Amino acid sequence: MKKQIISSLLVCAVALILAGCAGSRNTYSLVSAQFPQISAGQGRVYFYRWKEAIAYGESKNTKISLNDQKLGTLRTHCFFFADSPAGVYFVKCQTGLFDPKQGEHKLTFTLNAGETKYIRITELSGLITSDANPTLEHEEDAIKDLSMCVYTPYDK
Repeated sequence: MKKQIISSLLVCAVALILAGCAGSRNTYSLVSAQFPQISAGQGRVYFYRWKEAIAYGESKNTKISLNDQKLGTLRTHCFFFADSPAGVYFVKCQTGLFDPKQGEHKLTFTLNAGETKYIRITELSGLITSDANPTLEHEEDAIKDLSMCVYTPYDK
């Protein structure tokens, strides 16, 4: 009987600790309603990293640029967004620590006024090099991934 009570208390304590950790994170599910409305003539682009295809570790520094303007560094299970005027854009992802062109990949897309795009960054890390590939995702799939990602505002 004592063992059951102690076990139950231990399970409750662990559950409370885990709930506290999860609740303190700024996940998409918790913060997206607080984001400002998209301004007239602009669209919104979400950038996120979810699961990785890891061979020998994980790159910590995926640099994200939109039309050659550096937005920031994106880590696994994190996201940020950028509001931009309607137009044609290209995303550039770089993972090279020593050679900026190493691991560089681009994605071109058109952003319409009032539209939201979701760009998933998938990284394949090898022993010496790593590659980060940007892909456009459907909203439904992206929202599922984003619900577990933490908001990290980009460098303005």
